[in-house]
Amino acid sequence: MSLEWNSWIGEPEEKEVAAEIPEKITLENFPPPAQDEAMNPPPAPPEVVPLIDPILEQYAEDHPENVSYDYIEKIQRNIIHKSQMKAYMETAFEGELNKYAERQTISTGYDNLDGYIGGLVPGLYVLGAGSGVGKTTFCLQMADYIASSGHEVVYFAMEQNQLELASKSISRLAAQISHVKTEDNSNIITSMKVRQRAIPEGSKAIYEQAKKIYMEEIAPRLDIVHGDFRTGTTKIIEFIEEYKRTKQYEGTAARPVIFIDYLQVLEPPEETPKNADRRKQIDDIMFALKNYSEEVPIFVISSLNRSNYTARIDYEAFKESGNIEYTGEVIFGLQMKCINEDSAFDSATESKAGEKRKKIAAEMEKEPREVELVCLKNRYGKRFGNKRRACFKYYPSCDLFEVDYEHYTPHMKNHTGGGKPKL
Repeated sequence: MSLEWNSWIGEPEEKEVAAEIPEKITLENFPPPAQDEAMNPPPAPPEVVPLIDPILEQYAEDHPENVSYDYIEKIQRNIIHKSQMKAYMETAFEGELNKYAERQTISTGYDNLDGYIGGLVPGLYVLGAGSGVGKTTFCLQMADYIASSGHEVVYFAMEQNQLELASKSISRLAAQISHVKTEDNSNIITSMKVRQRAIPEGSKAIYEQAKKIYMEEIAPRLDIVHGDFRTGTTKIIEFIEEYKRTKQYEGTAARPVIFIDYLQVLEPPEETPKNADRRKQIDDIMFALKNYSEEVPIFVISSLNRSNYTARIDYEAFKESGNIEYTGEVIFGLQMKCINEDSAFDSATESKAGEKRKKIAAEMEKEPREVELVCLKNRYGKRFGNKRRACFKYYPSCDLFEVDYEHYTPHMKNHTGGGKPKL
């Protein structure tokens, strides 16, 4: 057996080829393992382990009376940890730089959001919102746009099924074609009218056009998976792995954009203790998704604490949902715009909760509803909120979000050309 020695393995420091290594190697060549298991260093990079494995494994086979495999493993971990970063820089750094440079940035379909974050990249995104501001509609519209742009999308829906979500999309497409967006126009095509086959006579041609666009431009690259309250991260990851294998068999190396609607109804990973409280369960769910998001963007919808429905979104709004602020790479909050503009919602004021609820209820009656997206955390760039906001007009009757171009700043227009999302 021969091996080209590196300086981090032991003597000699100069690289050379050593023959008959098992006969020459003894445990004296290696430092002893850490006594305290809690202080053991992390495993070596996969590029480095094969260089040392043959030596240690062969020695264990030849001298079973002297050493156990557990002891060999501890030695291995300590050897490599001594100069792990040197080995990483020599063997993996340039390759990972190339991989990072080649990663694809995917447009969300919202010009103002793209202007702030540049689009989606692999990582874990969280969108928190209260009820009535359109968090599912916002994400479904984004998913449809991404699919229509040629990217694979998998949307895990825990509450609404394929019929409900497809009818919402067709309603939105019909509104974008006809510009009929509110229920004061009898020709509006709502998702309920789609499901009930109650399309107004004057809108049937628009309906057929919208359905055709959905079938030809969105559906071929969109999978909607209707889960239930037993669906968890284990099943989601298994599904995605099978999905990727199927696509690879079909000749498509697909890494889909993943949407999960929504976090609080997911089952925790199988290894989570059965008696764990919900915060611990949410933490474990988020860690599992974060680990899987290194190669694909994962967009997770989260509910907020009820006490924060009448307050500006901040990290406190997520406190009942574990340590989301630590695990999410990008954290968004979707809220009514009045919360950021009305002094009644200033933390310094003593407005009663009832007054705040009335103001929000009044805004909810409007169509469109004026909502805004704020960014509490952005590992890939700058946060935005307060004066730097991404504002939208939300039409609940037709499940449509439109960019509020009154709050569309010049630097964002330069980023994406100022074009509105395509159908």
